[in-house]
Amino acid sequence: MRFFESNRRAIGHRMLALKGKHGTRLRASCLLACFIVVAGSLACNKSSRKGDWRPDSMRSSDEWMKMALESPQPNERRRGVVGLSESRDATSDWALKVYDTVARSDVDASVRSAALRAMERIADPQSQATATAVLQSKRKSSDGIIPAPASVRWGAARVLHAIAAKSGTQADSNATLVAALVDAVRSETDQRVRLTVIDTLGFYRDRSVPPVLVDALEEEDFAVRRAAETSLVALTGVTHNYDAKAWRAWLAKTSDPFASAGQSPDGWNDNDEKPKWDWLQLPG
Repeated sequence: MRFFESNRRAIGHRMLALKGKHGTRLRASCLLACFIVVAGSLACNKSSRKGDWRPDSMRSSDEWMKMALESPQPNERRRGVVGLSESRDATSDWALKVYDTVARSDVDASVRSAALRAMERIADPQSQATATAVLQSKRKSSDGIIPAPASVRWGAARVLHAIAAKSGTQADSNATLVAALVDAVRSETDQRVRLTVIDTLGFYRDRSVPPVLVDALEEEDFAVRRAAETSLVALTGVTHNYDAKAWRAWLAKTSDPFASAGQSPDGWNDNDEKPKWDWLQLPG
């Protein structure tokens, strides 16, 4: 482009100096020469530019996978994950393995979050182990898992919630998963993660779940209390209106707390209450 600029200025000076009957013809010739210089410069730049100019619609799933796993640039890896998640192979077993690998080990949080979003949309039980490990990664080290920041842990919690919601009342209540969710309620510092985890516990009829939800009712954060009461109602079919003491007394005398699970108790209408997300305090 420097070559073009110097030539353009020289041509301009020459045009200004032209006089007489041949001025118009020479001016046109100079303009043509200027155009040729510009076109040549652009052609050289284009031919020397590295990268693939093709539109995304022309990329194959294999190309997206390679970009997601091998590109040295985080933005390109994220593009690769998103592109794969929107391709015809998005839900294939090998694509799930790509998301799994990225969610576990990419050094960039935005790339890991993109992989977890893809896993959330698919909600395949195969993703449960990785999402659980990522959720716990800040407090519990695991081979192949890079400790995750809050945004990535939230993505993992959302994957677990999507899998449980897809399964509904048939959610697989394995001890490892429930223990990880219970631990997250007690020790997680990020509000978004805790709220999602509390929501997820509402699908698991495990006796270790109600006590931790009742404990959450004693916190100052109304969003947490609201989420805990909602999950308790889903699990038991009764409500004690955020009263932790009443819940503990009821649990102590009830042999099967899940006997009425799924029912809506009198005086409780979740849809009429202010959604807990309205009380969510996101970091400023």
